[in-house]
Amino acid sequence: MTFINQDVRRYLAFFIETVQKDISSLLVVANNGEKEYLEGVRNGLYDRNQLITTLNPETTVFHTYEEQPSRCSIPLAITCLSSIETLGSLINPKGYRRDFYCSAKLFFDYASYPISDNELKLLRSIYRNGLMHGFFPKGQKIGITYDSSLDSQTKLFYLESDHVILNVNRLCSITQDVFIKIYTDDPVHVAIANNLTDFIVNNDEDTKKEISIFKSNHEE
Repeated sequence: MTFINQDVRRYLAFFIETVQKDISSLLVVANNGEKEYLEGVRNGLYDRNQLITTLNPETTVFHTYEEQPSRCSIPLAITCLSSIETLGSLINPKGYRRDFYCSAKLFFDYASYPISDNELKLLRSIYRNGLMHGFFPKGQKIGITYDSSLDSQTKLFYLESDHVILNVNRLCSITQDVFIKIYTDDPVHVAIANNLTDFIVNNDEDTKKEISIFKSNHEE
């Protein structure tokens, strides 16, 4: 008989419900933006041949593109990448580590979607670090997109017009598949239970001093 760790399930239920609601809301905006864009194409407002992606503005040369509806590609990717880093660190059988590369590899292996070393490095240095610290992905000829035409694409990255593009549709689907799998995967909850304390304690230790100073400065 498999032991059910209710504490881990409660944590995962709260985590998954919170993140999934944000993803669902962002997907509504993304899909509405796509409908608005396609309507604009039919009315001649946008060039159908234009690369449909959020591009990183070049450092010294800025190109002006016609305004397009938001598809929330970057907020969706940030939400998924944060989930990948958190859950990947918690399922580590060797103990909790703050290491995006390691956590992402464990996450994608767990998702039965192994990706190459090069793709992991792209995801970490260009997308995760770029989005978290500068909103856009880092580098030139780098893009990120959410588009329903990519729903059938199984690749996380693809090339288009000499640009490397992150397929946010695929990133979302992989993340949500793990949400479904991990909640009832009691064997992996053993590692999560072992790592949760370190995860919580480390976060608490990192913030305790700053929170204490703020509170002491604002006491009535």
